[in-house]
Amino acid sequence: MGLRFRKSFTISKGVKSDIGKIAQDFNFGNTGLRKTIISNRKLQFNDNELELHTEDTSFLHKEFSKEIINGNIEEYKGDAKTAINEYKKVMDMITEIHRNSDESIDWNYVYKSPEPFNINALGPNALEVKEQIDNYIPTASEKIFKTKLEKKLSNMKNDLRKAMEKDEETYNGWRTLVDLAGEVLRGNIDAYFEVINEMRPLDDLLEFGVDFEFGSNSSDTIHVEYVADSSNTVPFFELSLSSNGKLQKNNFKRSQHNEIIRLYIAASAIRIAKDMFALLPIEKTVVHIVDDYINEVITKKERVTVLSVEFERDKLEKAEMKNKDPLEILKGFNHNMKFTKAYGFSPVDRI
Repeated sequence: MGLRFRKSFTISKGVKSDIGKIAQDFNFGNTGLRKTIISNRKLQFNDNELELHTEDTSFLHKEFSKEIINGNIEEYKGDAKTAINEYKKVMDMITEIHRNSDESIDWNYVYKSPEPFNINALGPNALEVKEQIDNYIPTASEKIFKTKLEKKLSNMKNDLRKAMEKDEETYNGWRTLVDLAGEVLRGNIDAYFEVINEMRPLDDLLEFGVDFEFGSNSSDTIHVEYVADSSNTVPFFELSLSSNGKLQKNNFKRSQHNEIIRLYIAASAIRIAKDMFALLPIEKTVVHIVDDYINEVITKKERVTVLSVEFERDKLEKAEMKNKDPLEILKGFNHNMKFTKAYGFSPVDRI
């Protein structure tokens, strides 16, 4: 499928995207944008509890989770109750993933944030080490053995150098973040892409899908294509305990399975829009969900658009306050979707 925009980029599972010159202009080094923002906020608020939230999906990497999702319960040798709890976690993530999203970034606040310290003076880490050096009293043995004192002072000077480097990294991170905030507020689409690429807000959704493509020609709207993978994501069965306490599975009816897929697709679209609104100063997010479809005419599986929806920021916030059901939320927005319980999704045109 793909988006047709002058500017676009793709994020795939486990792959760091190269989005060109903008990544050189805003280089956050090993720290990364997410940690730089957190560090910057801690400097301003001295809040050690502050974090940017992303849902923990590490359980999806466990081997027995994969066995359960694939229905290979015969190969699962663990505790049956644990398996059922794991199954419920997976099902909740699939159908309620829209209820999680990144913390909202106030780019105006970031842009106006004061420098962490005066660049023409020593930073806080260096000052602390310098104070230790200035107040250091040599031990009796160091007074006798001058080489021992020289080694101690040399180590302290090395600590001072490292502290100065750490302060410089902190200051440069602040400077880069402020510069990025300025570009974001000016509607620089490359800066938008850098924020998405660095923050990776939708990586947990990649556990259930294939990739994302982001594109835009306008500073107030972003388009996102998500290639879902419902056939390998949504279990075709439910788990329960047998009368003798063993794990057993019962296949869903086709209509039940299709309904769960519909919830997964709708919830994914809402989650994508929420994260885009949290990270960027945009007013609209247009989401296109692509999934596998069996073309009965040529009896071939192909990827087609199954949902295309246009979200408005204020409208989505109000809709979520009234309803948590992703299908009900979706009704309030301009969208294209064709679905029947018996056959599932059919291809639709994009908005």
